[in-house]
Amino acid sequence: MKNRLVLKKIFTYFFAFIVFLIMFFPLYGLILTSIQPENIIRSRNLSFFPTEIIFTHFVEVLKPNHISNIYEGIKNSLIVSSLTAFLCLILGFPASYSLSRLNMPAKT
Repeated sequence: MKNRLVLKKIFTYFFAFIVFLIMFFPLYGLILTSIQPENIIRSRNLSFFPTEIIFTHFVEVLKPNHISNIYEGIKNSLIVSSLTAFLCLILGFPASYSLSRLNMPAKT
């Protein structure tokens, strides 16, 4: 019985590790793309370990004449998330108050 539990734990952790690798791989690719030079990114030779690390992409994105204005995107995201949070509060407060006043059989 004890061997069965140990074997079950081993399989559980093994499959959890496989799921972690599958979920982490796109994030790792994103990080690699952000720190490698353009010629390595666009080359046909794939490497999973960076040979050269640069941070000029981050500086380039923050320049005002970049093709995608990141400051406008951040501003839009802040507006949308603030309005969404405000709407959730406006709808959630009355709903929570009414549910707290409702007499339910399982309520203690």
